[in-house]
Amino acid sequence: SYRSRIHSCGWHARYAEHGVDPDVPLKDLPESFREELYYGTGDRNLKFTYVSRSSGSRSQMERPFEGALNNIERRYRESTSDYFKEKMTQYMVTRECPDCHGKRLKPEILAVTVGGINIAELSEMSIREALRFIDGLELSEGLHAGILPESIGFKRRFIYDFNKRPLCN
Repeated sequence: SYRSRIHSCGWHARYAEHGVDPDVPLKDLPESFREELYYGTGDRNLKFTYVSRSSGSRSQMERPFEGALNNIERRYRESTSDYFKEKMTQYMVTRECPDCHGKRLKPEILAVTVGGINIAELSEMSIREALRFIDGLELSEGLHAGILPESIGFKRRFIYDFNKRPLCN
């Protein structure tokens, strides 16, 4: 079971470090402990005794813990077994990120706007729409009033020239 694998990978030490009882239901464990259990310890090493399931041999290890969810995701990505992927898909759910709403950018990046739109909204436009938008920009005097139009103008010309070229010769 995954519980026995977690114990063999040093999680008994994590229980003690976080001051939790291993018999407590998962939902009642401290958030910091659950985060490490799900997503791993990052670059931080754990010292543990690994017990081989096949031979029963023990070895001392010190390495980061990958995390249960990271382990499942990695195994799903790397697997060539359709059966395994089908089984794992039953437990997978796709949810939109509440912070970026699927834009895959940090909120502070999405907060930056030029002409009332952010970079994600600009990238959703067709090239023709984006060029029209860029040509219609009216920027007030300010820190980037001279630099931004010059940069945009160069990129606009590049996009326009690139799209006039044939795709193959």
